[in-house]
Amino acid sequence: MGMADENEGGGAEVERYGAEVIGVHWLFIIFVFPLLITGLLMWRDWFTHEFHIYGINYLFPSFEGQEEVHMFTGLAVLALGAAHLMTHWGQREKPILPKNVGVDVAASVQAIFYIFHLSPKPERGAGEKYKRNQRMTYIATVYVLSLCGLTAVPLLLGWVN
Repeated sequence: MGMADENEGGGAEVERYGAEVIGVHWLFIIFVFPLLITGLLMWRDWFTHEFHIYGINYLFPSFEGQEEVHMFTGLAVLALGAAHLMTHWGQREKPILPKNVGVDVAASVQAIFYIFHLSPKPERGAGEKYKRNQRMTYIATVYVLSLCGLTAVPLLLGWVN
């Protein structure tokens, strides 16, 4: 499971994802959308209750059980993210953060297009830039997942009404 071998077109630096990895990414996206929608609805409900501004709730009504949907999809995203990070835990290559972020982000976008089969050829030298930018992404992912976990614990234990 993981990266598929691809040597044509200078693809030795950046390897394309296999079907399993692309499927896991789609699973993550499928769980993120209900999480975002229910989060926005709950934020809107709080905003309406706190500041007594009404009107938008008639266009986008809340539904019964949105808190549970939000909590369980959040836990699913948390579990998928934690499992993803655990697969990279023992990786030998842990490059430092990039110095030129703009160039690295552009190279990462090109590499992402290549690994998801949206671009025919990777950019030359994009492999190292992509790996350095991935390090920043993993740091941000750990931060977001820890915040999600800290938010979910009081909800699961019933400390928040």
